[in-house]
Amino acid sequence: MSRIEGIAPQRAGFFLRLIYRLAVKITGKITGSAVLPEPITVAALQPKLLFGTAGMEQALSSCRSVPQNLKCLASMAAARTIGCAYCIDIGPAVARLQGVPERQILELMDFETSTAFSDVERAAIRYSVAMCSTPIRVTGEVFAAVRRHFKPAQIVELTAAIAWENNRARFNHALELEPQGFSEGAYCLLPARVQSSVHAPGV
Repeated sequence: MSRIEGIAPQRAGFFLRLIYRLAVKITGKITGSAVLPEPITVAALQPKLLFGTAGMEQALSSCRSVPQNLKCLASMAAARTIGCAYCIDIGPAVARLQGVPERQILELMDFETSTAFSDVERAAIRYSVAMCSTPIRVTGEVFAAVRRHFKPAQIVELTAAIAWENNRARFNHALELEPQGFSEGAYCLLPARVQSSVHAPGV
């Protein structure tokens, strides 16, 4: 059970109910399941944060210099590194509709050795794991690989996408927000295997 109860639709005011309807519509579009995400009902307890969150989500979704499927891979790696059950549930549903192959979703934990991933994808996933590890482990080697494959504006977009997923995952994890069945429990991979692919801090 979640540690904090959000504002249920039946208790929401008129304006919040409109926001909830829009959230259900957007969630259906990006995941294939038209449900109201629990993190939104919890964020609604602080309306200013809810509106700020919506603004950031809109800004990130409108940035297109980095392919959406690549950002999905990086976001899923972030969620699994942190161990957020909610994000691990919803991430594959979003990724699948963005064209991420099922094999990549299943083998994400083995991205360093799996033949399902390109060098560009490995660089992005490795960067995500390094950013979301505790402590952060973005070594010179990790960042150099990112710089080889992405232009500066793309690096900013990729970094923002990973950092935002890090925010989502830690928010949901701290409040123990439970999965809502987007992936029907198909993905419950442990983050330790991802973290093992990032070397200790170096140059």
